[in-house]
Amino acid sequence: MTIYKELTKENYKQYEKDYLALKEERICSLISKMIKAGFSEKELNFSPESLKLVNSYLNENYVFTKTTTKPKLEDLPLWVFIENVDGNYIDSGSHYRYSIESLFLLDEIAYYLGEIFIRVNGYYWGVNINSRPNVEYMYQTVILGGKYWKVINPIEMVINTTKNHYFSEHPETKQYYNEYGDLYSQYYLRLTPFEYVMEHKKPIFPE
Repeated sequence: MTIYKELTKENYKQYEKDYLALKEERICSLISKMIKAGFSEKELNFSPESLKLVNSYLNENYVFTKTTTKPKLEDLPLWVFIENVDGNYIDSGSHYRYSIESLFLLDEIAYYLGEIFIRVNGYYWGVNINSRPNVEYMYQTVILGGKYWKVINPIEMVINTTKNHYFSEHPETKQYYNEYGDLYSQYYLRLTPFEYVMEHKKPIFPE
């Protein structure tokens, strides 16, 4: 497996190919695990409503481990070092990092989430290429085609969901958390005009 420590104009096409080649496998793995956990396969139908179930499963199964041991590079999802998740700590007096199993769970859910944008909203997987320097998610494989959010990174959305949940469950961290930080809310946030979000501090949900 190729290990990507950074994405450049020389390797982003191969990264996109490698990343999307894993999509079906990862999504099937997520659905299989959720069915074993008692969720209904019929409800895991790539609808926005299904994100409520996925969010519930995520909150019950992600793990931060209190460890300084770094896993082998080949044991991690492709995006880990690009996103710097291996060094992405939550500080509550001690440093915590995601378990390896949790990193793969984030990976699986990110693919599932991305497919909802595609199947429901007509967006598409693509590479964020921008002529301006230091652009966020430059050369990464992301969701493109949105009206308000031109670039959507499902991995970031899933990571933010776990952080938000962790902070809400651990007030001793004294970290801010958002009542609209779950996957379902984040999905609709990216379908909401910026002006509305800035004024109301929440997404527009379907009636």
